[in-house]
Amino acid sequence: MIAAVLVLFAVISQIDGSCMNVLNEEEEACAAPLELDAPSVYQFYTRDSNNPKFGEYLACVWAKWNWLAGDGSIRFSTIRESSSLAWRISRMCVDDGFVIKRRRDDFKRSVTYCEEHMPEITSPLAVRKCISENFKPT
Repeated sequence: MIAAVLVLFAVISQIDGSCMNVLNEEEEACAAPLELDAPSVYQFYTRDSNNPKFGEYLACVWAKWNWLAGDGSIRFSTIRESSSLAWRISRMCVDDGFVIKRRRDDFKRSVTYCEEHMPEITSPLAVRKCISENFKPT
């Protein structure tokens, strides 16, 4: 029984199933100067926006998440390591632990694809779009 509880705890601790359309501190710090709020950021994600404000917002949060290096290069390996990849890339919310893991793996494959087939413009906006468009759920 104790072993089962420990296994369950290990699984739960690796999964971030919280999906609320609320900006965390890092996101808020990037959104506020651009006069963006949680609903407008969510719309940018879900409508696959090319809005320059969204591009600025992404560059800011990607830098805070360590997905963007100081020289502007994309840190694909760091993106792949993210535990909340589906939410941070596409605002896709999944609350089932096993589906979350599967979606994370699916997104990791699309990150690898975009790293190997780099968009012509390698901005966070272009790379996010590439990852989102090449996401294939299994």
